[in-house]
Amino acid sequence: PLVKGVKHVPYGNIDAMRKAVSKKTAMVIIEPIMGEAGVIVPPADYLQELRLLCDKNGVLLVIDAVQTGMGRTGDWFGYEYSGITPDVITLAKGLGGGLPLGAMIALGKAAELFQPGDHGSTFGGNPVTTAAGLAAIKFIESQEILSKVEKQGAHLMQEIALIPGVKEVRGAGLLLGIELESLKASDVSDAMREAGVLVNAANATTIRIAPALIVSDPQITKFISIFRKVIADAK
Repeated sequence: PLVKGVKHVPYGNIDAMRKAVSKKTAMVIIEPIMGEAGVIVPPADYLQELRLLCDKNGVLLVIDAVQTGMGRTGDWFGYEYSGITPDVITLAKGLGGGLPLGAMIALGKAAELFQPGDHGSTFGGNPVTTAAGLAAIKFIESQEILSKVEKQGAHLMQEIALIPGVKEVRGAGLLLGIELESLKASDVSDAMREAGVLVNAANATTIRIAPALIVSDPQITKFISIFRKVIADAK
C-alpha cells in the first residue's frame, strides 16, 4: 500500500505548492526534471521558490535524483542548475554502473536525523555493488563525463529541434523529451526499434531518450539521421 498522508501537487506550480505546504508538512519530494512524465522541466525559478517555501515552514526539501543524478543532465545531481542546496538527495540507477544500488545523501541538519540503527536493509552496504558505485564515480570523474554529456546534449537538442514534425525538445544533458507535432509517439517508438534504435514513448506525443553516458559522437550522429528518416517516413 502507498504511504498515507501524501499530497500530490501539479508539477512546476509554485502557487499550488504554497497552498499545500504548511508547518505541519514533513517534507517535499520532487524531481528537478520529471522523467517518467515526458521530461518536464519546471519554470526557471521554481526550485529556488520551493527552497524558500520549505525554509519558511521548516520543511525538508528532498530531491529525487534517481533519474537525473550521476551525470545524466551534465551535472552530478540534476538540480544544480538552480543553485539551491536540498536537505536530502536520493540516488539509484546510474549510481551502480549497471548493478542494483541506491543511496540517500542527507545534508546539514538533516544528516543528524538518521542515527545508527534507525534504518535497516538486508542488502544495504553490499560490498560488490558499493564497489561498482565507487568505480562508476571514479570513471565519471576521470573521463570528464559531465562536460561530455553537456556538450552532446546541447548538440542533440539543437539538431532534433530542426527536424520537421518535432514541436519541442526539452530536458538537459542526455535526458531529453521530444514533443511531436502530430505523430503518435508509440508509432515512432516502434519504427525506431525496427530501425535498430530503442527509445521510449513517455506519453502519447513525447519520445524520451536517455542514452548511455558513454555514447560516442558518431553514435549520436547516427541516431539523429535515423530519427530524421523515421519522422519523414511517418508523416
